[in-house]
Amino acid sequence: SWSRWRGRARGRVAGAPALDLRLANDAGRYSLGGTLHADGVVQGKAARLFAPAVAVSGAATLADRVIDGTLSLRSRALAVETSGAIDLGRGTLRSIRTRTRVLDPARVLDRMSGRNIELRTIVDGAFGAASFDYRLTADRLQFGGKEGFGVVRAAGHGRLTAPPVAIPI
Repeated sequence: SWSRWRGRARGRVAGAPALDLRLANDAGRYSLGGTLHADGVVQGKAARLFAPAVAVSGAATLADRVIDGTLSLRSRALAVETSGAIDLGRGTLRSIRTRTRVLDPARVLDRMSGRNIELRTIVDGAFGAASFDYRLTADRLQFGGKEGFGVVRAAGHGRLTAPPVAIPI
């Protein structure tokens, strides 16, 4: 029935697997899980972040044109967890909270290394003009060589604008 269903989304790009997702609905609680394969789909820096695959897990409700839920993405390089709501009727983001952990710094930037590197953000407000707060932390951060930074803390807040967006520290 439409109130309870299970499905799959599978896709290929140039003959190679691109996605394999499980989809479900349980009385208005939607979920997805599975894998996005980046090989052959993205190239360059994006391939370093997402290759060979990204594990996906998410759940959400949709009521009165508001999507409220969570989404988790994990690759060899990054682990991203997001929660919050998107109000499609009003064109607003409602307390979108994202936690990004760097699992393999060298995949993010050449010659980068570090320990416990994490970026947390909160975005709230109208599409294109929402306010944001962020906090970047690391126990250690290094860019090549032996010199680096210990106990890194950077934070700031601002507002989304047309590019370029100013990111105060």
